[in-house]
Amino acid sequence: FDSLRYLRQAYYAFVPNIDITEVPSIYECCKEIDLFGERLGSERSRLNRSCHVKASWHAYGGAINTTSHPSCPHPGVVKFFFKQRIRIGSSFHNMVMACVRWLQPHPQHSYYGTPLQVWSHNLFEPDGPASFMPVQRIESQFVSCKMELNNMMENVSVVCPLPRKIHL
Repeated sequence: FDSLRYLRQAYYAFVPNIDITEVPSIYECCKEIDLFGERLGSERSRLNRSCHVKASWHAYGGAINTTSHPSCPHPGVVKFFFKQRIRIGSSFHNMVMACVRWLQPHPQHSYYGTPLQVWSHNLFEPDGPASFMPVQRIESQFVSCKMELNNMMENVSVVCPLPRKIHL
């Protein structure tokens, strides 16, 4: 039930004029999608290496960052995608959303310098409205590798953003 409440809050942040009571609890689950000429996967797909995304959608604590600046995207892992038909006013619209687990920041976030970033490995932010994100808000994908930091036997994820592919 929390998930439906969070989903309604996410829709309200994305489409402010929506009547929140009109968001159905029925959806079509997808393992992968094509977005702007790129194939995105989820943890449930064979393309699980492409389930790592960066977006300026998440604020700490599971909230939605409505004031985010494009230069500060947050990395997350797509659990799954889903399609849903919602009513806005008197018309219906198809929405494609991603259910995302957002990585927790590490205290030594800038240890390796730009463009690499250090994030906690397998530690995620709490669920909240930001767990549901419109796929249009995905800014890029990233690659990550699990490493030990400072020989302290602490496992971290080192994240490197991937540039978007442009098809002409």
